[in-house]
Amino acid sequence: MAATNYNVGYDFDAFEEHALSHANTAPKKEPAPAVRPLKKVKPKTRRQQQQESRVSFRRGVKIFVIAAVLLSVLCMQIGVGARKYEINRRITEVENEINIAKSENVRLNSVLSNYVSISEVDEYATKILGMRKLENYQIEYIDLSEEEGVIYSEEENSFWNIFG
Repeated sequence: MAATNYNVGYDFDAFEEHALSHANTAPKKEPAPAVRPLKKVKPKTRRQQQQESRVSFRRGVKIFVIAAVLLSVLCMQIGVGARKYEINRRITEVENEINIAKSENVRLNSVLSNYVSISEVDEYATKILGMRKLENYQIEYIDLSEEEGVIYSEEENSFWNIFG
């Protein structure tokens, strides 16, 4: 960036005249505050003093009552807030217990369904109890359409003869 010189000058003599004119003038004095005449205060009568003391006492009682009411309202709000917090905390605990019980229910239902499934029952009967599946020649069908009842005969293969 190139510096330019515009050959500008200042006439400092104009400033000197202004400065000299201010130096010759004396500072202005501020006017003294006006003296106000003092008021004469009449002494209050005993009745006026009693009335003022009653008014100030009533004002003090009003302030005290308002402060007591506000303090009691504040205490009640704190108590209600504490109860509300405790109830909400208990609700949260019960909801957590419910969720735990629901998940335990799901787990137990799945275990139960595993125990009662056909494949589990079949496996238990064959391996532990030693049972076998029936063959077709072992299956007998009973027709009860003619008579509804059981007839015992006195044959040698009858039920009573086996144990008798």
